[in-house]
Amino acid sequence: MTAKLPTSKIIVRAITSFMENDLTTSAAAVSYFSMLVLFPTLLFLLTIGSRLFGEAVVEKYVISQVIALLPGAQAFVRRNLETMSSI
Repeated sequence: MTAKLPTSKIIVRAITSFMENDLTTSAAAVSYFSMLVLFPTLLFLLTIGSRLFGEAVVEKYVISQVIALLPGAQAFVRRNLETMSSI
């Protein structure tokens, strides 16, 4: 049976292991590549959604979601969606 370690020792050990394994660099790389792949994925999903549900439905849904998250970005999103749909 193993002895129970104090909480402070566990925390120090976790932080030390985190730094020794250079996990800050790995976390930054995952974050960077996630942001890098976000835009093409959204374009792909918008294209598939437009084919399945129609452009008007998808455009209205995307604009409503953007307004909920970013109230001042409606004109920007609408302009970009119109440009993308004309391609």
